[in-house]
Amino acid sequence: MHPPATTPSKAGHQWPLDGLRGVASLAVVMAHFGGIFYPAAVFGGSFAAHSSLESTFWQSPLVLLSHGELAVCIFFVLSGYVLTFRDVADTRSARAHALLNMLKRPVRLGGMVLCMMFLSYGLKLLGGYKIEEAGLLSGSEKYVAGSLDFGTWLRGFLQEALFSPFSTGYKYDPPLWTIRDELWGSWVVFGVLLLAPRPSWRMWLCLILLPICHGSHIQGMVLGMMLARASQLPWFGKVLGRAGVSLALLAVAFPLCCYPYYVRQFSPADFAVSWYGSWPALEWQAGSWCMVGAFILVAVLVRWGGSLPTGAKGFFTWLGKLSFALYAVHFIVLGSCTAQVYLALRQHAFGHHAAAGMALAFTLPVLTAVSWILWRCVDVPSIQISRNLSDWVARRFKIGPRRTATGA
Repeated sequence: MHPPATTPSKAGHQWPLDGLRGVASLAVVMAHFGGIFYPAAVFGGSFAAHSSLESTFWQSPLVLLSHGELAVCIFFVLSGYVLTFRDVADTRSARAHALLNMLKRPVRLGGMVLCMMFLSYGLKLLGGYKIEEAGLLSGSEKYVAGSLDFGTWLRGFLQEALFSPFSTGYKYDPPLWTIRDELWGSWVVFGVLLLAPRPSWRMWLCLILLPICHGSHIQGMVLGMMLARASQLPWFGKVLGRAGVSLALLAVAFPLCCYPYYVRQFSPADFAVSWYGSWPALEWQAGSWCMVGAFILVAVLVRWGGSLPTGAKGFFTWLGKLSFALYAVHFIVLGSCTAQVYLALRQHAFGHHAAAGMALAFTLPVLTAVSWILWRCVDVPSIQISRNLSDWVARRFKIGPRRTATGA
């Protein structure tokens, strides 16, 4: 294994980061699928188990297949890095571009948020959600209860969609709480670039922000900013460029990434007797040890991503493009399509495992198709509209915009 010939700041668009974002989105899909249909495998013994394997699942490395908290931590670290790495060494025009990016960000994110709110509201009116009925059969009623209980009053919905989509969108689509924090965190990132003209000042400002953002996933974006700055320094390439050092870091990150965050929250008794029960809780750190593991994982990938084989580049780039739409729509699909298929199969005398497995097999291609449509019809136009707005403002005030990473 050889290090990439160019530094991360000069390597242009980094497709391995797209791939990581896409894989993390799939992990969130499986986390919510497990939470609805196999809750004991995700949350521990406070929920009814359908087999003894569910307890084994969360105590083994298999938890990485459906580790939603780790995936969320990865999202935030990646966002902080991607939004920063092109401007981190720029002391002349970073402030102007930070102002433009502050303007662009709500437009870029808002299109998908509004689309999910209207889609979810329409399904609610049509009676398409069956998540609570499915939860009664699968034993996840404590988890799914009230997850989509947002009422049907049109006036209230329109007020929230028009005036507070980022702060109320989670009521219609629970995963949208991360988009709210993503927006606030983006403004924190751009604010740092705006207030600290020198890269060294930005690093000190990030260190101050970490405790200020106590318990918020915005800490992940701050860590991503620090990673972007570190990747510009000579020692970063020299130290992580040694294969032994990077492999050792990945070995350290592996148990951190497996940290059973949800079991600690929902089944503290099970968590207390597990291997992780004696670990410090890191209450000040959002995501606890998962955030630390995510930071190490992204740091190693930033250093070595340029040397990875390109055979799967097309697939991971494509998956990265779909990742935002996939993440945004998956809970709506699980709560409607997947739940209805599961209930129909149970009514035809299928057992739980058969019904859940067949529902998942039916859902994955449907979810892929819906995500692709949303990417083409919502995400891509939102990106273009945000760029057009930025370009118009730049021309109006004679600011020369520079393109950021695709989809940022």
